[in-house]
Amino acid sequence: MTHSQDARRFLMVCHWNPNGISTIPEYLLSWKRASQFDISILNLWTRKQKGPLVIPSSVDIDEFDGLILHPTVSYFPKNLFNLDMRLRKPFKKFHGIKVLVKQDEHVQSCRWAEFIHAKQFDILVTCLPPSEVKKVYPDRAMDNVEVVHALTGYVPPHFRNISTPSYSERPIDIGYRGSIQPLSTGRLGFEKRNIGTALAKMLDGTDLAIDVSNRWEDRLMGRHWIDFLASARVVPGTQSGACLFDFDGSVEEWCRKFTKHNAHLDPLGEVFYRTAHDEFLHRFEGNVDYAVIAPRHFEAAATRSIQLLYEGQYSGVLEPYRHFLPLKRDLSNLDELLDIARDKRQAKAITDAAFEEVILSDNYTYDHFVGSVDDAISRKMAEKRSSTPCISRKHSKKETDCGVPMLAPCDPVLEPQIPTAAEQLRSVESIGADCTASVFFRVAFGRAIKEYIAAKMREFLWRARTKKPSSVRKTTWRSLPGPIARFIRFFLQR
Repeated sequence: MTHSQDARRFLMVCHWNPNGISTIPEYLLSWKRASQFDISILNLWTRKQKGPLVIPSSVDIDEFDGLILHPTVSYFPKNLFNLDMRLRKPFKKFHGIKVLVKQDEHVQSCRWAEFIHAKQFDILVTCLPPSEVKKVYPDRAMDNVEVVHALTGYVPPHFRNISTPSYSERPIDIGYRGSIQPLSTGRLGFEKRNIGTALAKMLDGTDLAIDVSNRWEDRLMGRHWIDFLASARVVPGTQSGACLFDFDGSVEEWCRKFTKHNAHLDPLGEVFYRTAHDEFLHRFEGNVDYAVIAPRHFEAAATRSIQLLYEGQYSGVLEPYRHFLPLKRDLSNLDELLDIARDKRQAKAITDAAFEEVILSDNYTYDHFVGSVDDAISRKMAEKRSSTPCISRKHSKKETDCGVPMLAPCDPVLEPQIPTAAEQLRSVESIGADCTASVFFRVAFGRAIKEYIAAKMREFLWRARTKKPSSVRKTTWRSLPGPIARFIRFFLQR
């Protein structure tokens, strides 16, 4: 969206590693593109992060009409409460519109309402369903705070144009990448890793091609993750979020002690979780219903993979047997669901419905989400009337000259990734909105590959110099490109 000179300016504060997951740049770019307001992005990420996140004193929030705190800076209460400690004007005294965007609200849950009340925020964007909001954000702390309900992820424009192989050409029958969540996340955290393990164990010995892993080193990001989903006929999954809220940190503390006293148990095994549940966690399981749809469900729908999901509501977006196959937690109906997945006609009906009714729906796009937040901001501005004056548009000294407001928390000379990120944004915006996120990630992922190769090179050189350089020379020269081999020979001869 092109903004006029009179557009209200908002500062969005985030903490985003350019080499990280693609959903964050998709989120940021979509908000910049779709918002009626002029959004400037302040990224607090640095290569050597020490201590809590802090907005640098060089940032003058009075240059902006409003402030938006991205979920990446609000995961830990310590970060959130320390963000404004160096500002000349703390959040509480800032009279612009203040927006807190929250996810992962199950961690030290009582602190979020405390922050909103103490810093006098105007708008809360939450993933909690309406029926659960007051359990976490009581009325006494939410005086005149407008609540906007959101999903944990949305459909970027390029999801509608992903090229995928036909169902019969996919080499993987069941593909899954799980995550290892802390014990304090309860049942949902356990299910995220257990569903893949349970399926692989039950289907062991069959003729199905199964690619399942919960290991961190097997995680895939960006285009590699999308390609993996597109290569699988069936993608298992669970709801995201949590059904156990740790309001004061006592659950996490108990889990830490339990893990220490039960070192003989496999922390990833079912016995470990069941024992903890029976001893303590059952007191808190289900205290807040925070089981929601996840970005990976949209990704699987976009790649036209059949989703084999544990039974659940999935934020009301996915319907069982229409958009996904509902799997019982004891796997008692697995054979029945796999028969449906083997039937090409039924499989096509499910994947087509998921694509046409979810991916092609405007209700689940970033534009729709940003529009809902914009509407809330506009209402708050109308309430405040003249108390939020339009401030002169002077450029921050940290902005680059590339036309994209990417603010740096440190000197760009010392942290060259900041102007580089701005250059990436400029190149992305110039080619059109439909492919912004995918191009942005490819640039960032390319840098990650370069850094990975550099790290491996340093490791190789260290081993070559300190361990067995002669054997290294004999076994690796032929496998290395000529210039690299010559460089290492030169280095070893110094």
